[in-house]
Amino acid sequence: MKYFKVIMNKIKEYRILIRRDLRERNRFFLLMVSLMLILNYFLYCFHVEKNIFDIYPSFPVMEKREDITIYLPGVKGEILEETRLVELENSKEKTIEFIVAEIVRGSKYENTRMVVPIEFNIRKVWIHGSECYIDIRLETLNPETPILPESEGNFKKAVEKSITENYNEIKSVAFLENGISNRNLWEKTIINE
Repeated sequence: MKYFKVIMNKIKEYRILIRRDLRERNRFFLLMVSLMLILNYFLYCFHVEKNIFDIYPSFPVMEKREDITIYLPGVKGEILEETRLVELENSKEKTIEFIVAEIVRGSKYENTRMVVPIEFNIRKVWIHGSECYIDIRLETLNPETPILPESEGNFKKAVEKSITENYNEIKSVAFLENGISNRNLWEKTIINE
């Protein structure tokens, strides 16, 4: 009780001083506004779960691109090797989707677009142990489109080699068409003839 009376007397004296002296009143208001701003910053840091000493943001990563080796099916049945500078994604699955899309797009230096005569969308890529599964949805194949012999097999070999070379933990790659495995992708017309 004794300390409480002493503190209350000090507060009363300071209030009287604030009313009398303009300079002291301005100092008091400046301190109060500063304390409110500091408290506001502490509460903001608490709500966004940020350290109060993280005033400046961290330096951004300037370049997240890396050279990867992509193998492409050639027109004469050979496998071509190219190096591409790609922006690495946070997940392996997204990077594998990009690799497959680049193989479908073909070589930058040679005309190999006709080796993969069909467009398709990658539905999902997932990795289970040492196997990678690529589920695709095929678009319709125009009957007049010329299909090179063994182009599907070369495409699958190029995809498997590209993925296994860039990710050592993956040993095999399997294609699924709408979730069904062991389906031919575009050489159906050749097999049926």
